[in-house]
Amino acid sequence: MLKTLPQFHTLTSGIRVVSSPMPGTETISVLILVRVGSRDEDERAQGVSHFLEHLFFKGSEKRPTVEEISHLLDSIGAHFNAFTTKEFTGFYITAAYNKLELVLDVLSDVLLHSLFDAQEIDRERKVILEEMRLYQDTPSRSIGDIFENLLWPEDSLGRDIIGTTQTLQAMNRNDITGYFRTHYRAPQTVISVAGKFDTEHLYGLLERFFEGFDKESKAPHSLSSPLPSSRLALVQEKTSDQAHLAMGVISFGLSDKRRETAEILATILGEGMSSRLFLHVREKLGLAYYVSSVSEQYEDTGYLASYAGVNVENIDLAIKAIREEYETIASENVSKRELDKAKEYTKGQLLLELESSFAMARLIGFKELLLGERESLEAYFQRIDAVTESDIRDLASLLFAKGNIRLAVIGPYKEEGRFEGLLI
Repeated sequence: MLKTLPQFHTLTSGIRVVSSPMPGTETISVLILVRVGSRDEDERAQGVSHFLEHLFFKGSEKRPTVEEISHLLDSIGAHFNAFTTKEFTGFYITAAYNKLELVLDVLSDVLLHSLFDAQEIDRERKVILEEMRLYQDTPSRSIGDIFENLLWPEDSLGRDIIGTTQTLQAMNRNDITGYFRTHYRAPQTVISVAGKFDTEHLYGLLERFFEGFDKESKAPHSLSSPLPSSRLALVQEKTSDQAHLAMGVISFGLSDKRRETAEILATILGEGMSSRLFLHVREKLGLAYYVSSVSEQYEDTGYLASYAGVNVENIDLAIKAIREEYETIASENVSKRELDKAKEYTKGQLLLELESSFAMARLIGFKELLLGERESLEAYFQRIDAVTESDIRDLASLLFAKGNIRLAVIGPYKEEGRFEGLLI
């Protein structure tokens, strides 16, 4: 277990650096996180954060083509990619530890000197539209977006990260570069490093490669405090033999002290093959191949939801079964045995994941960027262990109170009304 705090440093440019040495590994991961995501977009620019992320490895001043960048990184066996969320954007490289200087050279080059070539933008626009079609044709992936559309229909938090066909078609180079100049600033950036490295050597390289980053801060990040929808259900009609559902409730944001309780609650409900929903919905009733639960938190709000894919004729039975489990956990204390199992499952899954230098970089980077937290795994595990049986029941009874449950469905149904009676 990592008992020491992650190391923290601020570059001359104002970029924060958080790092964690990992004895025994021969790799290093460098992850750059910028505090801007689809939540920061206005309606006309939906999808610009994600579009910009796609362009970072498409050509820079030093390496003008995507082929040069990809051939270089493939030649050292590196893993590299980028991603966009509602609240931040990230891009990273994982490679052998002795390639650190090259990794930082490439990352700083694509961040500070990307060309954003107009022809490359037009080509990538087609790629993103195909990505959108992939999501739309994969309901098990898109049902989460539909659920967030239901929760916050009037807020950017409820919009799809990828944008819409209309906004993507209308977006031009000036839109993208203007967004980059506005939001990609040193004070909004965290560089997270995990793996095998010498600390002083790392800091020296970072100073050298990132000295040209814009030091001015943009306007303070503002939260829109999204109002939840009064709608109980949202249906996306799709002809199919299987329906996909997301069912859950609005909860609270990242800074709430109950977030570990919500994590354990979600684990008891739908994480692992001995969870309540897996045993009830899949093993006992045979209604679904996949069924799971998750606790998701943004800065100021969040939700707890359960997901399942079921035969279209069995969707009512699945909704009733999930609701039964919500009502049971809200009215009866879980056993100490079940609670202890959920805690050990949560800790064990994290420890297995953190064998990867990228997973460690992601964990410490997210905590620094979103929470300003620098804590050891031991401190986090202590908070997990402090969750009690009554904490679970009290939170469940609050979240699953009458009228709170919302339902999103993808399937061959025309109206939401047929489902609303199952939720009240």
